[in-house]
Amino acid sequence: MRIFRKIVGISAITLVIANPADARKPNIVFILADDLGWADLPVYGNKFNEAPNITKLASQGMRFTNAYAACPVCSPTRASIMSGQYPARVGIIDWIPGHWRPYEEVTVPVNRTQYLPEEIFTITEALKKSGYATALYGKWHLGSKMEHHPLNQGFDEANVGQGYYNVRFDPPREESPDKIMAERLADFGIDFIERHRDKPFFLFLSHWDVHVQFDAEQSRIDKYLKKPTVAGYPCHAVYAAMIEQLDHSVGRVLQKLESLGLRENTLVVFFSDNGGQISNDRYPGVEEEKMPLLVPSRNGLYSVGNPLRYIATSNLPLRGEKGNLYEGGIREPLIVSWPGRIKPGTVSKALVSSVDFYPTFLELTGAKKPVNQVFDGVSILPALLKDEYGPERAIYWHYPVYHHGFPASAIRKGDWKLIENLANGTLELFNLKTDLSESTDLTKAFPEKTKELYFLLKDWQKEVKAEFPVPNPWFDASLRFEWGKHPDSRSLSPKISRINENFDTLDPTHFITPLPNKNTDLRNGALWTRGSSGGKYPPMVYMPVEGDDLTVSFRYRHLGDGGWLWFFVDGDDGLGGTDHMLRVKFMRDSVQIMMNHHTLNRNHPGIDTTRPMRIDTVSRTIRWNEYLPAEKLDLRKNEWHEVNLIFKWEKVTISIEGNRWKQSLNRPGFSAPKHKLLWMQNGGEAGIELDEIFVQPTGTKE
Repeated sequence: MRIFRKIVGISAITLVIANPADARKPNIVFILADDLGWADLPVYGNKFNEAPNITKLASQGMRFTNAYAACPVCSPTRASIMSGQYPARVGIIDWIPGHWRPYEEVTVPVNRTQYLPEEIFTITEALKKSGYATALYGKWHLGSKMEHHPLNQGFDEANVGQGYYNVRFDPPREESPDKIMAERLADFGIDFIERHRDKPFFLFLSHWDVHVQFDAEQSRIDKYLKKPTVAGYPCHAVYAAMIEQLDHSVGRVLQKLESLGLRENTLVVFFSDNGGQISNDRYPGVEEEKMPLLVPSRNGLYSVGNPLRYIATSNLPLRGEKGNLYEGGIREPLIVSWPGRIKPGTVSKALVSSVDFYPTFLELTGAKKPVNQVFDGVSILPALLKDEYGPERAIYWHYPVYHHGFPASAIRKGDWKLIENLANGTLELFNLKTDLSESTDLTKAFPEKTKELYFLLKDWQKEVKAEFPVPNPWFDASLRFEWGKHPDSRSLSPKISRINENFDTLDPTHFITPLPNKNTDLRNGALWTRGSSGGKYPPMVYMPVEGDDLTVSFRYRHLGDGGWLWFFVDGDDGLGGTDHMLRVKFMRDSVQIMMNHHTLNRNHPGIDTTRPMRIDTVSRTIRWNEYLPAEKLDLRKNEWHEVNLIFKWEKVTISIEGNRWKQSLNRPGFSAPKHKLLWMQNGGEAGIELDEIFVQPTGTKE
């Protein structure tokens, strides 16, 4: 092994392009498999599956044995590739939208955004600025709305889709709709290469293989059904067929590069987004109905009693699978080929993370590093070109959610790896050189090494502003493995409200309440409402909204003595509770805050079972309230008061006139969708006026 040494006065890229005849910047073809495990490929020792083109790619370049995804699930790893940052720093720590167990021991963090944040200057933006043509075809999973589409993240061309057959792409693409997706991606990639052969290009082919639910071409399935099995491996025919169809797609793209004379000036990278998924069970080891792996039309291939109905692959000798931080969940196949530059048939032990691709591609192409964007990765060009690397490098993971395991953080430094259980605080220490299967915990045998890695992990968590699980007040051991509706539906919301109502004219479409009515009208450029509460239909104004992190502001003033204004935010608490998530009552001498629930679910975890249930006489729902102590505030003058509410994840900040009065609250329900705003007042005959109502999404930055 040769240890990395800094080359003073000359960069790796200078070494690469030393011949004037090679002055054109190299092309990059980045091929990303989905859920493909480290032990799935023949070139990594698999004896059943077949992938001749990927094997050939490895013979032409370098195969890495210590390459890792930055997360054991897809969206965070994809974010790390695009940003060069660890998922904890980006704020996408789980797949989009994420897993949710409402009754588990701890309540886990949610993604800070359900899309790649706009402030990230992506690798494609950097390459595009450097003169590259850029394209992505296939799975994206970093935001479902058009403003977060890869076309708005530096790609000149992008058609996003996922699945196997009858895939619908966005924007639409109709070529060869009868083909399986792997073949269509090859078609799209070949077309892009042909059209951009005369300029440098970056092509990202993002496959759906080998993600559940499984499907493949019948001829390939039949081939593996007939093939003799291998002891110690599941030998799943459809899974093997998917690997072969992925391999065939890769081979077609490589052949096109060869036929156009581009192969020697093209860096080809093959990688996977996370470890292999052994089963589709929600919670492995828990007694429950098994979940089939296949699309319904293929379920007849394996009978109900056949393990292959539920087991796809094996990551042995690695422990674990997709969704946890053992090696089986994060160690990936990585093959990089560049004829004439990377020595063919080499195997590298360099420690590599998916955060490294961005800085590597920058150094390779000479593209400029974005100003003020932190990189967590390092360029691996020295490892690729000269097999030089630092054997004691440290890399990190933060996956604080439940999936196929427990919430955890981890560090690998050299041969040592430490895993921190974020639910109970326990630690596990492994030496991967002698114990690749992570079978023996060495924390007691090597306490000093445990401390060393633990303190490094703690410092890193602090540096990237990692978020952690917190004790769950609704923990129920009997329900802990139940799935719940994820409280953060940002990527699924049909729209985000942006309302600017200053009442120059009355726009009734902004309101649920029919306006004008006997209690409410437009007067003097404000919405005037009068009357007293307590009746069947008290004076109130409803405004529909759609969104999660919303900022709401408005002004109000009394026109007579006495009375109060009550402001409601209605929505879904993500746990089966609905209606008034928050009530703020602005009285003349104080402010009263109430958090309120209505639910049809008698098992809602928030219900206080020590008290009799209260049934709402109108909605027939179970209702319970939490009153916070009233805070003194002089609002007796009949003057305009400005109110602001800023919802950000599980926090809401409420203020009157800036810093005159402010309070922040935290509650899980605040991160759930908001559906309605409501003002209810008791202003007497003189009434109360509302004006300058603004609703907009809360920014991603504080």
